[in-house]
Amino acid sequence: MRCPSGGLIVLFLKGVSGLAAAAMCLVVLHQPASAIGLFCTRPTAPSCPMMGKFDSDWEFESCKSEMESYQDSIERYFDCLNDEKSAIIREYNEAVERFNCYARGSSFC
Repeated sequence: MRCPSGGLIVLFLKGVSGLAAAAMCLVVLHQPASAIGLFCTRPTAPSCPMMGKFDSDWEFESCKSEMESYQDSIERYFDCLNDEKSAIIREYNEAVERFNCYARGSSFC
C-alpha cells in the first residue's frame, strides 16, 4: 500500500482493514526517519581535496560541486541525528511516565 503524501510503501499482513492501514500510514508519516528504519548514514568526505592542487578549472569546479554536495549531506545527517535524539528522549520520557504510574500503584497506565 502507498501512504498518501509520504511516498512510503508499507507492507501489511493479510486481513488488515483499509481504515487500519490508513491509520498505520499516519503513524509512520509522523515518525522521524530514524524511527521508521531509515537510519542516519554518515556521509563520506570526497577525496578530491586530498589529491593536491587543481590542474584545471574543470577539476576545481568538479571538486567544488562535490564539496557542496558533501555539505548538504552533512546537514541532512545532522537533521537525522537530531530526529533520532528527539525520538530517543521521547521514548525515555514515556518509559519514565509509565514506570512512575505503576510505581504509584496504578494497575493500568
